[in-house]
Amino acid sequence: MKNLILLFVIVPVLTLGQTAGTKEIPAAEAKDHMGETATVCGRVADANMSRYAAGNYGWPISLALEKPEPHAPFVVGILSPKRLKPDEVKSAYVGKLVCATGKIELVRGVPQILATKPSQVEFRADAKK
Repeated sequence: MKNLILLFVIVPVLTLGQTAGTKEIPAAEAKDHMGETATVCGRVADANMSRYAAGNYGWPISLALEKPEPHAPFVVGILSPKRLKPDEVKSAYVGKLVCATGKIELVRGVPQILATKPSQVEFRADAKK
């Protein structure tokens, strides 16, 4: 059942690509594009799930790109339909190359995209392998 839940959260975003017409920028440069709609890409350095659900929307997960929080230059916020264990969240996301498309906003002093739809997040093949 745990694998099924992870597949529900991850598989839809694995197959969807970048939105047409958005520029792609590295996570470290997101701070220079506040308020813009863009695709921000980087490697997930840390992933954490909130202890509390966001109402009927699901469980918030934060993906810190390039460096763990509080030093991450960019954070992707996503929602999981089910509460996952910390090790499940970390194994599903940490080390993966991810791109998020949406409006870049400042949240607690850090540039972030809050992905409300699976189509906003894409996992990419690792070019280093």
